[in-house]
Amino acid sequence: MANEAGVSRRSIFGMRPSRRDMVRIGTVAALGTAITPFGVGSPAIAHAGVTGRTAEVPLETFAVGGQTSASRFSSANGYGVGHVMTDPTNARAGSPATINITTYEGSGVAIHPSVYYCQDGWNGFEYWMAYTPYASANNRIENPSIAVSHDGNSWMVPEGLSNPLEPLPAGGGAYNSDPSLTVGNDGLMYIFWRTVGVPVGSESWYYKTSTDGVTWSDRTSVRQDPQVERRLLAPSFTQLADGSWVVYAVNMVPKPYVVERLKANDLIGLATAVPQRVKISGNSVQPWHVDVHRVAGEWQMLVQDGGAGGGDLWAAV
Repeated sequence: MANEAGVSRRSIFGMRPSRRDMVRIGTVAALGTAITPFGVGSPAIAHAGVTGRTAEVPLETFAVGGQTSASRFSSANGYGVGHVMTDPTNARAGSPATINITTYEGSGVAIHPSVYYCQDGWNGFEYWMAYTPYASANNRIENPSIAVSHDGNSWMVPEGLSNPLEPLPAGGGAYNSDPSLTVGNDGLMYIFWRTVGVPVGSESWYYKTSTDGVTWSDRTSVRQDPQVERRLLAPSFTQLADGSWVVYAVNMVPKPYVVERLKANDLIGLATAVPQRVKISGNSVQPWHVDVHRVAGEWQMLVQDGGAGGGDLWAAV
């Protein structure tokens, strides 16, 4: 999508499989007709709704033996066609293509990619990717990392950067996950991620910024929630032209899980923003991860449903 500087942004949606031999991307029968109000719920929760249109989004069925990496779902170029749904007839994924990522611990298994694309390049590269390693479903290595590319297919670590950007949190059972990458209106690159279990019984969002993608600021807290109240997976951050921030994420406390939306005038305000619950009409399967962007005045959402063991990919507007 275009921001105030005319820079395009493209993301690749990734899933976080918990079993190495089960994850498949299946054919999606239909697209949700709209994002509409969730309906009656807790009085403390507001409700958001966005109108939309219908379309079918065929996705090729394939499996990767052994380790499964979301970055191997499709190339950035092929995926971009499916993401920008300016015409429903073009809302389809490209053919799967393997993307090799050199991860800091050597496995090459990279998941949950979030890709920022700039046609004219940002600090020398058209594509910047945030991702996490996840070999053998090991969340102790699931720490936010960066890779860059000129063509969206061949990736490398930018010179001078040492991954990961954030190490494993201290404390037994604590881990990082679910990065989201963007460039803000101030021209800085932002990487957001989720941390579980610091302190025990809580989940948090953090971010760092960079002027060049190599040297990063200290970590800053965005939000912290008690796990008994809210567990916000796969946060997808967007800054609007007026400087406000919108985040879509999946809350896994309700059963089935639900998509929630937060908005604040700045990142500080997200700490106390009241999430609005969102329902995607036309698909009753619970969401697991989402990737959401503002494109030409329209909110576009890509969803993996089911759970950590895999599910379908589908889209809604």
